Amino acid sequence: IIFDALGAAGTATSGEGVIYTGGTTTLSGTVTANGFTKFGTGTLALTGTAAIIGSAGTNGLNIQDGTLQIGANTRLVSLVTAVNVNLGATLDLNGNNLVVGSLNNAFNNSGGVIGNSSTTTAASLTINGNAASGWTGRIVDAVGAGTQTTALNKMGTGTLTLAATRIDSPES
Repeated sequence: IIFDALGAAGTATSGEGVIYTGGTTTLSGTVTANGFTKFGTGTLALTGTAAIIGSAGTNGLNIQDGTLQIGANTRLVSLVTAVNVNLGATLDLNGNNLVVGSLNNAFNNSGGVIGNSSTTTAASLTINGNAASGWTGRIVDAVGAGTQTTALNKMGTGTLTLAATRIDSPES
């Protein structure tokens, strides 16, 4: 799926992909978008190649509710693209290592949960950007039936402010 920024009256800044899932959906093909937003209480698994280009603010990988589970081929522009996770939403690293430009809550909201549903492989989230970002959500080891750890790494010149009231394991 290509969310074409220049087709059908689009502009160079459009091309955002928006997907709503009420159940469990697997997107196994290639996804290319200038931003990507997941809506709905269900789970969306990105198992194909996902190339998401965005900014350090709102136009990145946005999880409004439900769960977004990343696959081994999910790639963001690491110095630029933000991950924004809303209260009530989960970013499941699923035993993978994801590099992002910044980590933010959804605007005017507390952050959701970042964790790992894998039963065999540890996961990591690396913030490697130059923009300042802030996170008030939870970073947990296991989500769902997962039993493995979730690491948080910080690189780049941007500051990362963690203001969660707790960082714990497992997610209930």
